[in-house]
Amino acid sequence: MSTGYIIGNSEVLCKLSYNQRNNKFWTTVYVRGGRGIYLLEDSLRPLNEGDLIIFPPKVAFSFASEDLGDEYNINLDVVVFCFDADWLNSVLAVFPTVAGMILKIREMKNPSAVTGPKWIKLTSLLNQIDACESAHLPVTIISILELLSDREDEIGIIDVCQPPLTDLTMRKEKIDRYLECNCAKKITLEQVADYIGMSRIYFSVFFKSQYGEGFADYVNRKRVQRSQELLLLTDKPLPSIASECGFKTVQYYNRIFKKITGTTPATYRKKKTGL
Repeated sequence: MSTGYIIGNSEVLCKLSYNQRNNKFWTTVYVRGGRGIYLLEDSLRPLNEGDLIIFPPKVAFSFASEDLGDEYNINLDVVVFCFDADWLNSVLAVFPTVAGMILKIREMKNPSAVTGPKWIKLTSLLNQIDACESAHLPVTIISILELLSDREDEIGIIDVCQPPLTDLTMRKEKIDRYLECNCAKKITLEQVADYIGMSRIYFSVFFKSQYGEGFADYVNRKRVQRSQELLLLTDKPLPSIASECGFKTVQYYNRIFKKITGTTPATYRKKKTGL
């Protein structure tokens, strides 16, 4: 967990926030001192001491002088904490028990300002994070993620996010997020159907029509794809990879892997790493 996220100050904020719509960062900004302005979509907004703002991915905002002018934001004292989806996946790999928490973070759509008890807890952690000893840093970061996943004590700044999504696209996004965040766990059709608010029978028909294959086959294929990455990029033994990708036994993992790819995991690793 020592890489994949960014902790910084106003200088880092100005660099990262420019043209944010093309980036994939979740960005938390705490203003410890000073006053300024920032651009949210096409609207200028004030920035005051004590402000704590959360920007999810694909929301266009900027604190940079290219957009605001050199006279703004030069005296800001801020703490910035940024991370992207790849880093969330790495956290999930180390701490599988936080799957539900990460799933909630991934569902953030709109920028918001933090208030109340959550503001007190989160600002305290952000004040600590840049000076935190490496041994204590993972605990501090997990505590921050836990607070970010709880949407209480948040006020929507403005109703700006991605272009409106159809109900169909939203359902598919929720399905993909659920499967990604729970890859290492037992996943049933009933669980996912309940998560997106469908009956079991309707979900089964919906899934086959949208994904072109049955639910169980799709889940196994995604798990095999994930295991292929681990086979090539890590030295983990097969039992560990099988478990991390949600297969109950190595024997079952071998059988499904061969069914989908035409070869065994061991042969696949040997052939690909040899090349």
